[in-house]
Amino acid sequence: MKKNRLFFSATLALLASMMVACGGGAAKSESKVENGEQQNAEKTDSEYSGMKIVLILPGSIDDQSWNASNNAGAKQCDKELGTKIEVVESVPVEEFEQTFTEYGEKGYDLVMAAGSQFDEACAAVAPQYEKTVYTIINGTKSDSDNMVPVFPKEYEGSYIAGVIAGYTTENGNFATMGGESNLAMVHLLDTYEGIAVATAKERGLADARANRSFLNTWTDVSIGKAMASQMIDNGADTVFCYSNEATSGAIQATAEKKAKFVGFAANKNEEVIV
Repeated sequence: MKKNRLFFSATLALLASMMVACGGGAAKSESKVENGEQQNAEKTDSEYSGMKIVLILPGSIDDQSWNASNNAGAKQCDKELGTKIEVVESVPVEEFEQTFTEYGEKGYDLVMAAGSQFDEACAAVAPQYEKTVYTIINGTKSDSDNMVPVFPKEYEGSYIAGVIAGYTTENGNFATMGGESNLAMVHLLDTYEGIAVATAKERGLADARANRSFLNTWTDVSIGKAMASQMIDNGADTVFCYSNEATSGAIQATAEKKAKFVGFAANKNEEVIV
């Protein structure tokens, strides 16, 4: 079916380009030579150009984290498939259901939302609009046929981050922070902490350990900074924080207190410390 092909192609392109964005690079198209002529291997599929698609984000596309990566993925999807994805940013929790309803009423073909916090609102609205496909990135609910969640393996990235942390730490004391406690976040942090501690112990830091805290916010920079500062004062020398805009506060704290920060979800090397 046309809609199903759109869903799988668009979502795969979105997630693939999210990974590119997380690495801080730009997607590159491949080229080949056939019959003496160079042809671009990256072609626009006009079949998708007329489809109505929206990506709903809980935060700002300038957060240099989750929302920025999803936005970059949408742009790459437009480039590769010829889609024209509308991006709606900084939607507050109290407007989740209203926003899902709005795009269902408009007859959109695909409504995507980035984050497990959208699960309940999606489950409440999606069954009312059977012709619209609803997908939650990091979602876990599929209560109706038109709910198709996507669960990217972010923990694979956190495994690599944990290895880096394990070789970076000098005292084996890790501070880990997440925006909120949900299935994806817990799995991601479990993976990071497990390999970070194991790597540090292999280096001879027998007392290596990780301390975890959930900020219960994705946007409050001051909370991210205060929590990171407290954990560093308690002995942590290596910090990991995955909490969208709030991550900037943790970066500020590590810079001020001369600790190390392991970036995730986007290139943090260019973030300005204020």
